[in-house]
Amino acid sequence: MSSSNKTAPPPIAAFVYLQDISQKRINNRQNIDFSRLHQFLGEPGSGSGDSYKKLYLATYQWPPKPPFTEPSTDVKPSATSSRGASASRSLIYQQAEDNENELMTKCWKDLLHRGAKMLRVEDSVPARAVQEVLNAPTSHKADLLEEERPAPEGHHEPITGYKQDIKPEDQLFTDAHPDDLVIGILGLTGAGKSTFINTLCGDEKMKINHGLKSCTKEISVVTLTLPPTHPLCPNRRLVLVDTPGFNDTHEGEYEILRRISVWLASVYEEKNMQVKIAGLVYLHNISQNRMGKMSRLSHDLFGKICGSAALETVVMASTHWDVLLHCNPRAGPLREGELKEFWAESLSRGAVYKRIGATDPRRDIEGIIDLILEKHAVVTRVQEELVEQGKRVAETEAAQTLRETLESWVPNTQ
Repeated sequence: MSSSNKTAPPPIAAFVYLQDISQKRINNRQNIDFSRLHQFLGEPGSGSGDSYKKLYLATYQWPPKPPFTEPSTDVKPSATSSRGASASRSLIYQQAEDNENELMTKCWKDLLHRGAKMLRVEDSVPARAVQEVLNAPTSHKADLLEEERPAPEGHHEPITGYKQDIKPEDQLFTDAHPDDLVIGILGLTGAGKSTFINTLCGDEKMKINHGLKSCTKEISVVTLTLPPTHPLCPNRRLVLVDTPGFNDTHEGEYEILRRISVWLASVYEEKNMQVKIAGLVYLHNISQNRMGKMSRLSHDLFGKICGSAALETVVMASTHWDVLLHCNPRAGPLREGELKEFWAESLSRGAVYKRIGATDPRRDIEGIIDLILEKHAVVTRVQEELVEQGKRVAETEAAQTLRETLESWVPNTQ
């Protein structure tokens, strides 16, 4: 038979993963199965990633459901044994339901978030799961047995996860390109984030305030197209992100965390998780004579937003050397040594320290950008939590760190 007469294999209608609900714990073998299942199904948004919608996580070996009995105060001796057996069945069934809840909230949480469905097979025969899939509600198998139909007019998908934290006034970046080089600039108010961008651009793209109040209230974006002669990324678009500091004079710490988090999440999800972060720059004003509690909090939150895996794309830089050299020129080496010591953990895990000096700050800033562009783009920890794990901002590691820190600042009056 010629190859032209061969027919393509039929598409797979569904995948069924079987789990014995009577097992009291998940073993290492099953954890490996879950990992391989992710690899087999692919990434969401890709052709294979849509297979998550065809995955049924089926539990079987369910014990008989105990009958409901009305409580009675008239207990006869002959009924003692039957009531004991009924209580035992209730405990066994309750244990099975507890196991199911643990699977749903822990082991299978990511699979369910990506479109898989849970299925309970009230039988001890695993093969019955296939029949249960065929008998599943139409809403569960619409994408398996029929072509996908357009949503009815006026229908809206429910808002879930971090999207519930987005406010109408948020200035999200909806013009992302898959090959954008996104670089976030973070640090306390007055560290020089807007100046960093203006110096690189050669003109005042960002408004700078030399007073006591914060100037950057919202997240702002400046885009530049790198020249064709650029040695690393010719003709690529550079996206510079100016962020408000956690010591902002207009908003509280959590609001700033929310804005930064939802911006990062939305730009990551905008193009089916193709837009990653080229790098992050964290700035510190070297003219400050001490590392206060807001400086420590800002650094800690930056670490949680970034995550240890993304530290290799981070540059931690000192600014305002012109001010320090004018006021106290001898303090420079000491301050810089203390700053490196404070940042030692981040630097030991891949972050790089740079000085944006007073002599030629533009050259220093261009060197920082080039250093970042030599690295591979990454996904930050807060992007993983919000987009891939479906968390809300308040559930992230950064939010937990913020709560614990603020609580520690409150004096104990007891």
